[in-house]
Amino acid sequence: MIAETQAQIFETDLAKITIEHRLVCVDLTANKEISLELVKDAYVRIAEVLDKKVVVILMDMRHIELTYYPADVMRYVADNEFIQYQNAYAILIRGLAQKLIANFYLRVFKPKTPTRIFTDASEATKWLQPYIDGIENK
Repeated sequence: MIAETQAQIFETDLAKITIEHRLVCVDLTANKEISLELVKDAYVRIAEVLDKKVVVILMDMRHIELTYYPADVMRYVADNEFIQYQNAYAILIRGLAQKLIANFYLRVFKPKTPTRIFTDASEATKWLQPYIDGIENK
């Protein structure tokens, strides 16, 4: 569990994760095959730190050469046992291949959490801010 103003940073085999207040930044760093096991491990690690706090997620895929994202991973990210703790989900991408994958994810797997794709981090955080404010005003 973390204090409301304290940032926590840790790494998994998949990503560098920064949790600050109600924002979880997941910076994908592993230039290896993304698997359901790696994704589940990252979700479990985040949940352990958050202790059932509702958050928004900023997934940054700009630093990896992603050309394939398995369907079982997309299905899990769209709807999993931790979805009740996600208020919104922003995906940062770069390049056409990532854009095609992200759009496919949105259209086919229809995430249970409001989700948008961005190429600019400041635009993504600007879009997430009302969702953060909504959490804090509950």
